Amino acid sequence: MVEIISNGNKAWVSGGEWLSENLVLQELCEMYSERQPWQPQPSDPSPDYTVAVYVAEKLGAKIVRFDIPESVPGRVY
Repeated sequence: MVEIISNGNKAWVSGGEWLSENLVLQELCEMYSERQPWQPQPSDPSPDYTVAVYVAEKLGAKIVRFDIPESVPGRVY
């Protein structure tokens, strides 16, 4: 899960799904997620983080929490 904050409102993305108590923020996050210029890649260890970075940049938001995915050192994903 990745959490962003924009103008005091929080939104979370997990498994590609955005949630927020602020419905306008949630809809903006969903809209920008659909407009991102790249598609999730199997080699990306955290596609939610990749999407959140793009969305946060577009909204002028800040990433405040990021769960690091489990990985095995030396394994190619």
